[in-house]
Amino acid sequence: MYRKLMGCLPVIRELHLGGGTPTFFSPANLRRLVTAILAGSTVHPDHAFSLEGHPNNTTRDHLEVLYELGFRRVSYGVQDLNPEVQQAIGRTQTFEKLKTATEEARVVGYAAVNFDLIYGLPLQTPERLSETIRKSVSLRPDRIAFYSYAHMPSINCSQRLIDTAQLPSAEKKLYLYQPGKVLLGEAGYTNIGMDHFALPHDELYVGWKHQRLHRNFMGYTTQNSGMLLGLGVSAISDTGTAYAQNEKKLGDYYRAIREDRLAITGAAKRRVGNHR
Repeated sequence: MYRKLMGCLPVIRELHLGGGTPTFFSPANLRRLVTAILAGSTVHPDHAFSLEGHPNNTTRDHLEVLYELGFRRVSYGVQDLNPEVQQAIGRTQTFEKLKTATEEARVVGYAAVNFDLIYGLPLQTPERLSETIRKSVSLRPDRIAFYSYAHMPSINCSQRLIDTAQLPSAEKKLYLYQPGKVLLGEAGYTNIGMDHFALPHDELYVGWKHQRLHRNFMGYTTQNSGMLLGLGVSAISDTGTAYAQNEKKLGDYYRAIREDRLAITGAAKRRVGNHR
């Protein structure tokens, strides 16, 4: 449908596979998905493809298949490495799993590995979070997103399992963030802003130094394209003048596709219609 609107052969400059954990899919299904997206398009010679992965289920096969398709950056959702905190949020993973996933990505040939860390989780303490950061930076990820936990159970159903009595106050969250920021700085990571920390060789740092960063709804990015198309349930598009989000429910999304219309939400639909 987007190709029909374009009326020309699209040039794909960037492709970011995430919005969750795509490595829950088999490597074969990921190949099928990405191949279909790239079919009938031209891939820019200077393209940037990245994916999100879970250390527990990202295998060597996942990494190799996506590398063959042009992916060169992988981001792992670490969140926290303390067992009690992990149990409280229902996301358990060991440091050894993270270490293996990181090392395998580099062996396969990925140019960059990112980690996502969160402060403000239940049962976190400055000591526990500092240990998570120390272990994480020992693996030298090229970039770290160190962001605040947002408790929105009405939107994220899995958060309903979290005991709100165990969540820190806003003041305590600040006490978690400040020593974490110091530790990242001591480990050689520059605070780019908007929760992003990067090593000097990382493209986010280079873009920051040369004032070429792009601001989107998630923070700073090195986006080199003026048009971002979100494919899939709840994905967000950016035309450069407005954002548009796809339907958040699977049934609503597929209903729109079956009716041969873009599966964007009602408010965004009006904006896109007026813009077009």
